[in-house]
Amino acid sequence: MSVIQKIRDKYAVVIVVVICLAIVSFLLQDAFFGKSSLSRRDTSVGKVNGEDLDLSEYQRRIQDAENNARQQMPNIDEQTRQYIREQVWNEFLNEQIMQAQYKTLGIDVTEAEVVDQIKGKNPNPVVVQQFTRDGQFDRNALQQAISQAGSNPQIREGLHQLESYIAKYQERLKYVTLIKQGIYYPKWLAEQQQKDNSQTATVSYVSVPYATIADSTIKVTDAELDRFIQDHKQLFKVEESRKIEYVSFDAIPSAADSAAAIQQIMAMKQELDTTSGSNIAGFKP
Repeated sequence: MSVIQKIRDKYAVVIVVVICLAIVSFLLQDAFFGKSSLSRRDTSVGKVNGEDLDLSEYQRRIQDAENNARQQMPNIDEQTRQYIREQVWNEFLNEQIMQAQYKTLGIDVTEAEVVDQIKGKNPNPVVVQQFTRDGQFDRNALQQAISQAGSNPQIREGLHQLESYIAKYQERLKYVTLIKQGIYYPKWLAEQQQKDNSQTATVSYVSVPYATIADSTIKVTDAELDRFIQDHKQLFKVEESRKIEYVSFDAIPSAADSAAAIQQIMAMKQELDTTSGSNIAGFKP
């Protein structure tokens, strides 16, 4: 107890200072590196053009895709889940690649344009598909869904996803239209291609498989073999090598070796036992 008391008396101040320094360093680490710096880990599942796909965002996209798939197929098997994961990643890949192209070309979709694609005279094909009843587009069902979005979170989320999809659809449509309008396809070339495609030909041929010819009926001379080798030297080129042969022996003593060693040790022990104390230093087996 006296040792413990001595430590308390002499080193109490030192211990308090060390604890204070540890607390201050911990707080400074949080201030400079974030509160979770000690346990922070990379949550990115992939990177495209410098943009990371966070694990939580990736899982959210997968969950949304699975919910949409369940509307058509309630029971999703593992193969379907794997397909959905690949599809979600391909969508992210396409977004990052195409967004760079859209930005370079100045392609943009305004909010008014999205609204027109939903409520306008000619709705987007996706909207028509979602609100088709008995083979006809039901505009009243669309208006009812829009009016219920304010009080129904599920419908509001569905419309939000629909707007996001339409915006991406319009961006892609503008991009493809630019490409189509930028390609000149001469009339004469189209006529020539149509003419070439309309031409037909009749071909007759006879197939004689090698397997139908007996090997015994074919004779190959040494001169033919030598000529083939000379014409295809690269096929027979062999890299320089060495061949080594060796014999290995196990370094394990036999029973006779062990018996002889034990006999020698016992003889040395007997000699040592009979050696007087004054001669121990000069004992040599």
